[in-house]
Amino acid sequence: MIKRIRDGAVGEVQLIRGYRMHACGILGKKPPQQDELLWQIGNFVHFLWVSGGLFAEMNIHQIDEMCWIKDAWPVAAHGVGGRVANSADCGQNFDSLAVEWTFADGTKATHTVRWLGGHCHSEFATYIHGTKCAAQFNTYGLRKGETTRLYKDQRIGKETMVWESPPETVNSWDAEWNVLLSNIRNDRPQNETRRAAYSNVAMLMGRAAVHSGKVVTWDEAMASNFQFCPSIDAMDYHSPPPLKPDAQGRYPVPIPGVWSEL
Repeated sequence: MIKRIRDGAVGEVQLIRGYRMHACGILGKKPPQQDELLWQIGNFVHFLWVSGGLFAEMNIHQIDEMCWIKDAWPVAAHGVGGRVANSADCGQNFDSLAVEWTFADGTKATHTVRWLGGHCHSEFATYIHGTKCAAQFNTYGLRKGETTRLYKDQRIGKETMVWESPPETVNSWDAEWNVLLSNIRNDRPQNETRRAAYSNVAMLMGRAAVHSGKVVTWDEAMASNFQFCPSIDAMDYHSPPPLKPDAQGRYPVPIPGVWSEL
């Protein structure tokens, strides 16, 4: 699909839409006998200082995907997010987020995230809208491999589909390992550090925008020296935990307009 996009199949990319909407577990109260520091490290996706939070852990993949599709890095991000009323989650994560990134040419990429189950709509896919037509870059979990599709216009549906990728013979995780191992065995250089770092900067922009309630620019993110835990490199098993729960066993949750992480 990337080759088709680069060859002009969808025209100029105007909008990329990513969705990750499915049930995801919350953090309960720490058992009284559990060490506080090890509790936070062991439940890393629920604590911003350990992992960057669930958004950083899970959504970085689609954010990287959207930047790959656009073949560019965003210049600004803003977004909204929050938690359901009376949430029982003791961790720091929002359960709903929506981020909009703007690229230098004014085009947009959006990511809609909801980690709630029940009767909520579920979706895990990335869509592209170009000046010629729309495409579906990824659909996860429908069959072996990740399905990509092209459509005759901007409508996403079976009746407008004009091409679909055949089933993969190797899943994407095996494929990337095959490339890495082949490069090692044949002494070919492979360095994805810049791409990995810049994709994470795009993610950090989106997360900071949602948590702070502000528009965050690429330049601000690149210039930031913010750390959730400045002393992390000196910690050991006897270090005091960077976060402490309140009387109800809950940890600090970002408050837009008050919170800052840049």
